[in-house]
Amino acid sequence: SGVQKDAGLALGWFQDSRAVQPLVSMLAAADGGMRKIAALALGCFQDPRTAAGLAALANDPDPGVKSAVTLALCQVQDSLSVDSLIEFLNDPDADVRSSAVRALSMSGTECALQALLARSVDPDARVRACLVGALACFTKGPDFAVALGKLYKDSNASVRFSAGITILAEGGLDLKNLIC
Repeated sequence: SGVQKDAGLALGWFQDSRAVQPLVSMLAAADGGMRKIAALALGCFQDPRTAAGLAALANDPDPGVKSAVTLALCQVQDSLSVDSLIEFLNDPDADVRSSAVRALSMSGTECALQALLARSVDPDARVRACLVGALACFTKGPDFAVALGKLYKDSNASVRFSAGITILAEGGLDLKNLIC
């Protein structure tokens, strides 16, 4: 119900540790909206102990729940969270993959960077466009330049535009090698 959802959000907002277990239990609710609220509220705690319960929703039938889980996992920031987020990159839903790309960009780990670099061939242009912004969050290196060059040659104009803006923001990188 609406009251339960509001209560779930409030529990996350106030971050009372007594709320963690009830919120973890809410992850198993039949209502997708309740699972989504529970995931978002648990993310507020930034507690690695919640990562396993959140990761268990990787196969949830509701893409909105999975997107909420990616947001929560990026707040937890531990190795299980990063591994789970990498798994979300293979989700059939492009919105979930886009959420995972954004969440991984916040982790800053080498493992996340390598997983993102491999996504430059995602079949959905929205995911590739998110990827451009995500890559800009990492330390720049040769892999970054190569991936950005591929995205600059993308078949989708929005992806090419985003990559071009990022290239300019990064001082042009080595444009001759990227574009030619």
